[in-house]
Amino acid sequence: MALNPPTDSGYVMLNGKILPRDGARISPEMNGIYHGTGAFETMLSDRGAIFRFEDHVQRLQRGLQYLELQSDAFQDAEYLRGDVEKLLDANGLQEKRSRVRIQVSEAGDGGYSTQAPLPGITLITADELPDAAVNPVRLVTSPVRTIPSASRPAELKLSNMLHYRDAMRRAKRKGADDALLLSTGGRVAETAIANIFWFRKGIIRTPSPACDILPGIMRDALKRMVKESFVEQFEMEEGGFHPEDLHGAECAWITNSVRGITPVSSLDETNFETEHPSFMYLKKKMSGYIKAGLE
Repeated sequence: MALNPPTDSGYVMLNGKILPRDGARISPEMNGIYHGTGAFETMLSDRGAIFRFEDHVQRLQRGLQYLELQSDAFQDAEYLRGDVEKLLDANGLQEKRSRVRIQVSEAGDGGYSTQAPLPGITLITADELPDAAVNPVRLVTSPVRTIPSASRPAELKLSNMLHYRDAMRRAKRKGADDALLLSTGGRVAETAIANIFWFRKGIIRTPSPACDILPGIMRDALKRMVKESFVEQFEMEEGGFHPEDLHGAECAWITNSVRGITPVSSLDETNFETEHPSFMYLKKKMSGYIKAGLE
């Protein structure tokens, strides 16, 4: 039975305990605050079902391994799934669409010490999302570049992602919905919140991990769907593409775990067809693929 959420608050789960959102407390003296030492995952709960939940948890655990947190911070997928279900129920979201975020941050103030691993705190939040269709997005090319993998593992969702925040804020000030980031080598990489694909001359193109992207769960799913479904009319190519290649595309779209597949209406001064037949066909196929992968 769902709890009665406090007015304008709702519940969160902190270290396995369901608490009022405005009543959850953590210590201010912790590396998670001082240094942004943590990892997180964001996903869509569609009436209690989550697409590729275990993939999210596995990436979260890789992030915690990189941060060298204590072993008790590593919770398996089944345990975390139970916590998410409890929180959805507490907030009355089991039959609604919601955005779920699992955040694990390093507790304690160890600074840069390597003497012993520190424990983690786990915060899970769930917020209702509208059922309305997602509108096409307008992109602008950002002066902010992706961070090279030689500096930090680009494939992990680590808490300290201020370059994405900076890029998004700059884009919104220009009236856009999202920012296109290039690699330090000037190749198309990703947006501030998503991976990007485009269709040109019968080929689906997307930046490769060598462009220092964060390869999303939905990006991987789209690639697998095209390969496993043997969609004959589509060929997919990963690589390091110059911005001119994207500007010359017939259509483009972005992917992430909460929004799914969203068409791009424009990039800078270039306009794209948002209902291109190939994109609409691919989106329809992907919708069925996602439903089959809900957990």
